[in-house]
Amino acid sequence: MGTLIDILKQFDVARIEAINNNEFNGKTDEDKYRVIAKCFETCAIDILCNGYFLINNEYVVDLGAIELYYHEEEGDIKDHIMYHTNEHLPESYKKIVKNFKDRVSQLPVFYRQIANNEYPYFEIGSFNLHQSGIDVTFENPDGKYRASFLIRSYRMYKKEDRNNDILYDPCSSHLYDDLYYSGVLSAKGAVIEWRVDKEWVIDDKKVEKVIQCPRINVAEYRKNEKDKYEKSDVKITDNEYNEEIKYTESKKDTFPQYFKLWKKYYKQDMRLWQFRIKGIQEIGTPPNKFYENATPISFQNK
Repeated sequence: MGTLIDILKQFDVARIEAINNNEFNGKTDEDKYRVIAKCFETCAIDILCNGYFLINNEYVVDLGAIELYYHEEEGDIKDHIMYHTNEHLPESYKKIVKNFKDRVSQLPVFYRQIANNEYPYFEIGSFNLHQSGIDVTFENPDGKYRASFLIRSYRMYKKEDRNNDILYDPCSSHLYDDLYYSGVLSAKGAVIEWRVDKEWVIDDKKVEKVIQCPRINVAEYRKNEKDKYEKSDVKITDNEYNEEIKYTESKKDTFPQYFKLWKKYYKQDMRLWQFRIKGIQEIGTPPNKFYENATPISFQNK
């Protein structure tokens, strides 16, 4: 245990060790995804089980599930859904920088930062606010990779309220509303701390209850006719999808291959890059059987 930055630094330590042990060489993409998950495993357990965010010394943000995102700018492992990668740098931004290439000093700070047509690397432990919620980042300019975890499921309450029955919210973008309510974006300013408090750790935050699952609503990507990556939508019927869910719920450590978003079905990205506390109770969502059936990490590794 340590500061959040100390915890996140362990990912790169594990990643370098895996490289030195040739754990990526000659492997399939799926094998490489498993190695990356393994590198983050210790971080995930520490984050989920041993700490919390304290906002303005008043509100606790307790994490129930987090999702890993990892993309190599110059390597083989790609995560095309990840927002903060050079692949997603808008063409409009590049055009502005190009038009001002002889007057870069006149541009606002952000455009000066992308003068080389790439996103600058976030400092480790930075918060990246985007359309899906809030990421805590641990990118590495030396390793040329982007990495972060999305706060997927959380609960927020006043620090004096330690009621274990408070439910988790699985909608990651709702965190914005909670943080605004706590005064994070206000004239008085904000203090966000990562706290490690042994007395705070409650019965349902047990290391042996951490499980791995696919990330929620993350599709596989494929190249289209324009050589651009896009989500892999699939042509299946509602009945076929329902049968898939029914079959999956009856099996241990098996997850649905498809998900429905709006009116389309997509092929699920099956990387086990979501880490969650098994058995957490969430608002508006009955416990998913494929979460409940998953084997905790600590038993998988024995």
